[in-house]
Amino acid sequence: MSDPTQKAGAVLLEHAPIPIAVIDRDHRLQWCNPPFRALFGDRDGAPCYEVVKGRDAVCEGCVARDTFRERTHGYSAEEGVDAGGRMVHYELYTAPLGADEGPVDHVLLMAVDTTRAATLEGELRQSERLAVVGLTAAGLAHTIKNIIGGMEGAIYTVDTAIEKDDRARLESGWEMVQEYIQQVNALIRNLLQYARERAPTRELRDPGELAREMVRLYADKGLLVGVEVEAEVAPDLPKVAMDPQVMHACLANLVSNAMDACMWDPDDEKRHRVAIVARARDGGGVCFEVRDNGTGISTENQRRILQASFTTKGIRGTGLGLLLTRKAVEQHRGTIRFDSTPGEGTTFVIELPAGDEVEAAAS
Repeated sequence: MSDPTQKAGAVLLEHAPIPIAVIDRDHRLQWCNPPFRALFGDRDGAPCYEVVKGRDAVCEGCVARDTFRERTHGYSAEEGVDAGGRMVHYELYTAPLGADEGPVDHVLLMAVDTTRAATLEGELRQSERLAVVGLTAAGLAHTIKNIIGGMEGAIYTVDTAIEKDDRARLESGWEMVQEYIQQVNALIRNLLQYARERAPTRELRDPGELAREMVRLYADKGLLVGVEVEAEVAPDLPKVAMDPQVMHACLANLVSNAMDACMWDPDDEKRHRVAIVARARDGGGVCFEVRDNGTGISTENQRRILQASFTTKGIRGTGLGLLLTRKAVEQHRGTIRFDSTPGEGTTFVIELPAGDEVEAAAS
């Protein structure tokens, strides 16, 4: 049985579709099959490290050397050069040849070419990087849209103050303009550093003040489109650790969407209203709610509303605002959810844990 078995083994190695070679204790090629010669060249008698790697010495961490020493099967992911000098990626398997006892005189090398898979993986990573760039650009556009929306309200306040010669209103409107200029500056700083993943910079802030800030920024714009913008702040709210810029952007996005839902509501008899609620969260922390009584979200769209690139606004939206809001909330170890009834309105709820819980989770 041994002769037929050996003959079958030789035929199998000769016609195997993967590169296979045999080396001696000096790491010199004693035999190689056609796929090996096609990939690395016909170099019988040359050291494997010279043929496969272009090196002049045995590779560090050589698995074949371990197979010679310990009679073990080996595996490693490698990079080498083919017969034309091009880089190739391959998975190397080694096995001892000869008697079951005594020193190993020869080792079988099997190289599975993974160059195509490695190339595709590199292309996938490049595609992911380009997707991140696209997501960043679209997110910036969405943020700029929100800033411009708030700026419209600030400009309206300044214009009406000038028209009525109202000094107090003029100062209030100018403060709003300055606040939005600061947001633009912050946006530019973030743009210059967008390649770096930005972790939230947490500070202890008053949630009620953030809710009232939304009213100051959007109330005048609401007057222009017939939407009341109000804050409902629970008494004695404790300060919560949050990134004020990030949470400002989250709430601004939700308020802007809520106002759009009211503006596009075909029910002219309805008194449209957007409420920004700040209340205590069970177990510590804070809940922000943005409620509107606008068009609501259809049952079909409710299943897709937090998905990337989904929008109900057609060409008026990027579909990324809620996705970016969700990501920011999750970076705060918080959650976001919503409840909506078509024709009646929508409520988005952001829950942030207490400051000590946030710091513990972050650490």
